[in-house]
Amino acid sequence: MKTHFGTVFFLCTMFFFVFVVLGNSPLQRIDRACLPVDWLGRAITSIASLAGNAAESRTSIASAELVLSCQYLVFRQFFRDDLEEQRAAAAAADSSQDGQQKKVDQ
Repeated sequence: MKTHFGTVFFLCTMFFFVFVVLGNSPLQRIDRACLPVDWLGRAITSIASLAGNAAESRTSIASAELVLSCQYLVFRQFFRDDLEEQRAAAAAADSSQDGQQKKVDQ
């Protein structure tokens, strides 16, 4: 039984990893990486709804904040350098366009 559980866990982990990596864009990969956090938050929110509307709303807000934290963590770990490169390229393109515009104005 122990080896079967390990095999199933490994296969599920590999499936999840491939599911995340095959996303079309960085935003989709970030969303997919944090899906388990979202699923857990929704499950806890559903259970909290049994306690009343106030508990459900507090749990829902906490769940949303946790998902945003997960997305920010994944972004910082894997995509921040790409964003900084894109910003630098955009700033360089803007400054070259400004230089050309000044020459045209003169």
